[in-house]
Amino acid sequence: MNRIWASASGGSACAVAFVVVIAGCDRTGLRTRVADGGSSSGPDTQEAVVRDQAMEPQVDLWDGGKDLETPPEAPFDGPVLGPEIGWDGETPPEAGSSACPGAVNVTTTLADLAAEALPSALVVNDDRVFVGVMDDTQEVPTGAIVAVSLATGQTTRFPLGQTVANQIVAMPGALFYLQGKVAKIADGWSIEYTDVGRLDLTSGKVSIVDSAVVSSAVTIWSVVGNASGVYWSMLTDMNGASVIRRWDDEAGTTQTVFSWGDTLSLLIDQDHFYWSQLDSGLHTVFMSMPIPSGPIVQIFQWPQVFPDAPSLSAIDDQSLYYFAGGSAPPGIVAMLKTAGDDHMVLSGAQPILFGSQTIDDKHLYWVDQSDQSSIRRAPKTVDAPTEIFWSASSDTISNLAVDDCNVYWTASAPSRLLARAK
Repeated sequence: MNRIWASASGGSACAVAFVVVIAGCDRTGLRTRVADGGSSSGPDTQEAVVRDQAMEPQVDLWDGGKDLETPPEAPFDGPVLGPEIGWDGETPPEAGSSACPGAVNVTTTLADLAAEALPSALVVNDDRVFVGVMDDTQEVPTGAIVAVSLATGQTTRFPLGQTVANQIVAMPGALFYLQGKVAKIADGWSIEYTDVGRLDLTSGKVSIVDSAVVSSAVTIWSVVGNASGVYWSMLTDMNGASVIRRWDDEAGTTQTVFSWGDTLSLLIDQDHFYWSQLDSGLHTVFMSMPIPSGPIVQIFQWPQVFPDAPSLSAIDDQSLYYFAGGSAPPGIVAMLKTAGDDHMVLSGAQPILFGSQTIDDKHLYWVDQSDQSSIRRAPKTVDAPTEIFWSASSDTISNLAVDDCNVYWTASAPSRLLARAK
């Protein structure tokens, strides 16, 4: 396999945490995004309780279907030629309990992705799962978004040409995502994430709703969404100034809703944005602001100075979650969004996959740097015991998300989408 290089961002004081919050999830109420939450390596100091290993039966839920290419009714601008739709013939497994009718009772392969699943590119919305993939068997790789129906097993593949999708946000009738351009270089390929793309789920048409204005940098930091719409933050100069923009669906245009003198790598809930930045004393501070604009409030200050800084990584209804800085003991820390006390939830944890999309009402789910073939979980209490939710030594997990019923993830060897009831 050739080497893939993703352009690194500049001008940010802290590690960037990419988080997507999904609106309009009648079935799941899911908030989802995959976070880029890497931290320094080291052992996990907690004792893990093994619950489910990959030796348990794994069922191909919908197998044996054919991929059919359906061209659009009329030509359009953009790289998409039309969704490729595959129907698979087997009956879905027995439904779960009445409290969770969509539960997948055994570890189940929902789809063979037939291409490499990209990190930070898994979204569960209503009764469908969307995964961004890249086919690197071509001279220049091509991207696609694969949609899998949880009700019928129908698989639809939306080709993206020589671009790939990251930070996918699902809205009614469309997906918004950070679009990366794939280019061949001497020892592999590079991916430059410089556009916000919109995929119409009916026609398969791709349109670019915004593009970077600063060259030679990854200047679009976050693509997020809630019930009020889709937002993204964008660097406007190399000194770190940024704007927040939104998509006006009725007008079909982009609007600037806020300008700020620092980089905005966003988290979002139903009524506020959250981000981290450096203050004048080089301390990392966490900030909040009502959506779309309003009073900006500092809710936290890290006692050490840069580069010893925490990474703001995830959000749920009550708390913000961050990774401890370099001089502190490693782990995930929770703090109230209203600037209340913080407390260590998972001491010793050093997640490589963790974010708003991997948190439910009771548990945190993550993949640790020490073992990228296992999904771990722990209750949302102080230093609760960790258990292994799923593990397979032959696999590397590249995406992770939960809804009210199931845990979803992508794994390699071969590349596939899996699910299991919580």
